[in-house]
Amino acid sequence: METVCHRQTFRGKTSCRWQVSHCCKTTYAVELKNLQVHRLFFLPEFPMAKCDEGYICHVCGKDVESISQSDLYLRYVLGKVDPEVLHTTPERHIRCNPVLAQFIKDDRFEPVQIEGAMSRLHLDPGYVSEKEALVSRGYRRLWELKSAEGESILDFPLEEFRKT
Repeated sequence: METVCHRQTFRGKTSCRWQVSHCCKTTYAVELKNLQVHRLFFLPEFPMAKCDEGYICHVCGKDVESISQSDLYLRYVLGKVDPEVLHTTPERHIRCNPVLAQFIKDDRFEPVQIEGAMSRLHLDPGYVSEKEALVSRGYRRLWELKSAEGESILDFPLEEFRKT
């Protein structure tokens, strides 16, 4: 089975959230139905979005409209989320995770400032520099993926985090 979804080509049964959330209901009716049952059983507090709505942020309740806004996929490209749990992990906007968002340095992203112990202002400057470089590269990778076609979900992470 092959379909083009969200400007990417996927083959077979992948566990790609964007494929399921933006797919044609007819093409993936079986997979979508199974995934909905799976999510409702294990995560009843995080509602499954309708196929044409995308995924709902479990922090603010609004739609996470694209992969470039996805905290889940940012953490995935940074090697923090295993591909086997992408379809069961709650989604949120990058801005709804300010502890991570504060490290993004990119013209397309309005800077986030937080207060308290987790603010980068209270962290070691060397750590902050390394974290800014890594998270900003991850954010730029999301923008690359937004326009990529035919790339395997296993190739989404930054090269140093890809499993071989």
